[in-house]
Amino acid sequence: MSAVALLAAAAPGLHAAEASSKPLGYTTINCLWNSDTLCSPAGLTEKPNYVGTLSAAPTGSTLAVSGTPSWTVDQFKDTHYVRFSTGTKAGRYYKVTANTSETLTVDLGGDNLSGVVAADGVKLIKYWTLGTLFPLATQNTIIESAGNFGFQRKSEILFPDLTSEGINLSSPRKFFLVTGAGWREATSTPANQAADNVIVLPDMFFIVRHGAAPAGTPVEQIGTTYVPMGTVESGPTTISLTTLNSNEGKGSQDNAVAISRPVAVALKDSDLVSSGAFMPSIGTFGFGRRDELFIYDANVDVATAADSGINRSSVDKYFYDGNAGNWVNATTLANADNDLAFQPGTGVVIRKYKTSGGVTSFWKFDPNQ
Repeated sequence: MSAVALLAAAAPGLHAAEASSKPLGYTTINCLWNSDTLCSPAGLTEKPNYVGTLSAAPTGSTLAVSGTPSWTVDQFKDTHYVRFSTGTKAGRYYKVTANTSETLTVDLGGDNLSGVVAADGVKLIKYWTLGTLFPLATQNTIIESAGNFGFQRKSEILFPDLTSEGINLSSPRKFFLVTGAGWREATSTPANQAADNVIVLPDMFFIVRHGAAPAGTPVEQIGTTYVPMGTVESGPTTISLTTLNSNEGKGSQDNAVAISRPVAVALKDSDLVSSGAFMPSIGTFGFGRRDELFIYDANVDVATAADSGINRSSVDKYFYDGNAGNWVNATTLANADNDLAFQPGTGVVIRKYKTSGGVTSFWKFDPNQ
């Protein structure tokens, strides 16, 4: 199961432009033996390097910030992202590709900064990496491997496929932790390259895959625990959801995502439909279905056939009934508005129905509205 708690009321030491400090928190997820467990950073981030506003409208993809932060040139390149906290792009984040002492250049990834103006709020945050989420010296989620060979691995982390087209996508990247050496990527070329600095995106999940319990493990210990800790993301977040082009004869597209909130969120409160990111169905049965939501980890306490295993299937599926105006559990066909489908520290798959032109939709979730 998952739980969330606040550690403190304030996070000291942020840039002076910050109007108020942010609470710290943590969440706990059980990672079962002989099983895959979907995990995520749970909306908990590294302490921001800057919290403030823009001093001017963007110049292309370059943002000038207020104050005099006096950054070192390119100190945030490829390791940090900028998230907008207010304005037309509130909730969206972009990777930093360069910086000067007072500006940040970002990778828009096909997006644009139209509508962004001076005084829009921004935060500069370091990406989590495998090495910072699971440091070799202190973490106890991942059972360390004795070496690089497959038979030596006790635990692995798998990344979902975030770029391929289609549904039921396999994991393209696999990582493991070696005693005394750190993280390695089994799927790199050449194999087993160092992976401590591999980035974990703030809106993605990853899979913790455990083998059998190590020898001598107490029978009551059902697995390990994943306990991310950090600054609580309390502002709006936006997740892009990809669709495929029906004009090219393509079908549905799976999006592996994790909501950036360290608390459980009910379907009716998720803004998934109201933001325009989730297409309502026009009927209850398959031919009328449009977008679908698949849940994999929901309050897992013990290893059962329904909620454990390698490459396991979803435990629940939902769609939104556009005629009735409510969420529906696809198995029971019951009203699911109040189902806490989005659990902290886990992940979901949103299967987007095909669209004309393959339009990307944006799921903006603002808990303050």
